[in-house]
Amino acid sequence: MTKTENYNLPQWEKTDRVLMEDFNAAMVRIDTEIAAGSRIVAGYYEGTGTASKTIVLGSKPYAVFFCTSQGAVYASGTCQGGLILRDRPLTTRPDVSPVTAAAEITDDGFRVYQYNDYLYPSNQLIYCNLDGEIYHYIAFL
Repeated sequence: MTKTENYNLPQWEKTDRVLMEDFNAAMVRIDTEIAAGSRIVAGYYEGTGTASKTIVLGSKPYAVFFCTSQGAVYASGTCQGGLILRDRPLTTRPDVSPVTAAAEITDDGFRVYQYNDYLYPSNQLIYCNLDGEIYHYIAFL
C-alpha cells in the first residue's frame, strides 16, 4: 500500500489486503481535512447611514466581496462596494489624496464606512453603509 502525496491517504494495489483500520483512518483524515478547509458565507446587511457598521461573521475572513442589491460597486465617483482582503482594505482611489478606507476586515467579520460629504480634494463619496440600502456579501472564512 502506498500513500497519496497531499493527504497521506492509502492507495491499494490489486494484491494488497484492504484493512478496516486503514480504510477508517482514511475516512477520518478526509473528514478532518474537509472540516478544516475554508468556509463560504453569503448574506446581506442593511445600511444604517452611520459613519461605520460592523458585520459579525464569527471569525476573521480571508476575503469579502460586497455590493449593493443592484450589483453596484462603483458609480460616478462613489464607492459602493468591492473586494476586501485581510491585508488590503477597500479604499478610495490610491492616486488621489486622501486615501480613505471604505471597508476593512476585522477579527470577527468586516466593517464598512459611510462618508456623505465629498472627500476633498478627490471628490469621492463612500456609500458602503447608505441608510436603507441593502448590500449583499460573500465571505471566505
